[in-house]
Amino acid sequence: MSVSSLLNTVATFNDLPAETLAWLATHGELHDYADGAVIASPGDEAHYLMAVLAGTVQYYVVRGGNREPVFRLETGQVGGVLPYSRLRVVKGKSVAVGNTRLFQLHRDAFPALEQQSPELTMRLVNLMSDRARTEARGQERDDKLRALG
Repeated sequence: MSVSSLLNTVATFNDLPAETLAWLATHGELHDYADGAVIASPGDEAHYLMAVLAGTVQYYVVRGGNREPVFRLETGQVGGVLPYSRLRVVKGKSVAVGNTRLFQLHRDAFPALEQQSPELTMRLVNLMSDRARTEARGQERDDKLRALG
């Protein structure tokens, strides 16, 4: 299966023009991770948009000496650095769950991506907004739980 065909299985990339998928395939990279492999660690520089083509990525943070799961990226989802993101340093640990295949696009390609596909850039910005809202709701929930004792 071609990289463009694999990318078309990702919800965020679905129904994009063939030229956009070909551009992504040319400018990104595929990476395979075995079950349990560390994809990113706290303190690593955040450079890549990641689309999960197979497997799962589990993201953890350490709070009070305990490793807490924060979120998962399942097959077909996009995460990592997105266009206009201020994320510069990874705060938690990302681990492959099962054999995991990622498509990764370096943030240096984002300006060219915006020229190539304003539509995809808008989808990614909307995804980032959704992610920020979800994180804010989670933080509010955690704060309420901590207040209860």
